[in-house]
Parts: sequence; structure tokens; C-alpha cells
Amino acid sequence: MEELGRSLLGGPVPPEELRATLDGRNGLYVRHGLVCVKDQRELFQKSIQRRRSNTQVGELIGHYFVDTIEDSIKILKEEAVLYVLEAPFFNTYRPTQPFWEHSPVFQNLDQESYSELLHREGDIELYRIKA
Repeated sequence: MEELGRSLLGGPVPPEELRATLDGRNGLYVRHGLVCVKDQRELFQKSIQRRRSNTQVGELIGHYFVDTIEDSIKILKEEAVLYVLEAPFFNTYRPTQPFWEHSPVFQNLDQESYSELLHREGDIELYRIKA
């Protein structure tokens, strides 16, 4: 709802005004900050779940963009992450490539002071984060 209000042609509209104008009129319904067409109300739950998932991903993304391996390891320990899987998929698949390229963890897995290689099969490696 907030995004819709900010991006309207003619200028932004406060979410409260937009909600009051849209809800129940012309077959539009507003729930949980989402706007939906009358016949598509079942999409509310899916959209709410996607919003939750995107929020969680956004929180995790911040962990990748730290400056040092020490900061990354600290965050991993706080999140109780014990293992890291390194595979060609992560550094070649376009959506994950920036995380791989900028992650001190992925760029320093070979440093034995931070991680231990547990298993290698082809190009796939499993590392344990040292305590």
C-alpha cells in the first residue's frame, strides 16, 4: 500500500487516504497493506507469506555485506550457522553471484583459521565454521 501510494502518477498519496478510497470500491479490497481485486482474495495469504520471506532474506543479505572475515564469522556464530556449502552454482548463478563475490566468508573459506574442509565431491565443498 505504501509503495503504491508513493508511485502514483500525479504525486504521492498518503496510505491512509489511498486505503479509504480503495477498500471495497470497484471490487478492490485492502488487507494487511495489500490491495487485491475481489475475485483474487486468495492471493492475500500468498502475498503475506512472500512479504515475510522477503523480509527474512533482506535481513540475511545484510550479513553478506560486511567488510572483514572476522565480522562475517561473528555473525555466522550469532546465527548458529555451523556449516557452509561452496558450489559453482553460488558464484555463477546471477541472483546469488553478488553475494558470493562480496562475501568475506566465501572469499576466505580456504583460510584454515576460520573454517575446516569436511568433504569435497567434484566442485562442491562442505566447510565447518570453527568455534
